[in-house]
Amino acid sequence: EQQDLVDAAFRRYRGRVGFLSLDIRDDRDTVRDLIRQRGWEVPVGWDHDGAVGSLYGVGLCPTFAYVFPGGTLQSASIGELTTAQLSDRVDRLLDATARAERG
Repeated sequence: EQQDLVDAAFRRYRGRVGFLSLDIRDDRDTVRDLIRQRGWEVPVGWDHDGAVGSLYGVGLCPTFAYVFPGGTLQSASIGELTTAQLSDRVDRLLDATARAERG
């Protein structure tokens, strides 16, 4: 359900915000089938051994990272979000990015 929410946000903010989902330690074929079944368009990376998740300190799922252009972390959240909560976080990231670009 959270991935459905992320995919909807990806579609809503397309062209303004980049999104990437990371599946950790699930079977690759199962993940591929789920992407097709649900019709997700958001890019989904496959972390077969958990190394990427460990590198970024992901201990619980879902973990959301809100990152400025260039890769600097603005904030993060752990746990399920509603559509309104995710939209609020993304809108705050967009506002902060615009303020930083204005100097």
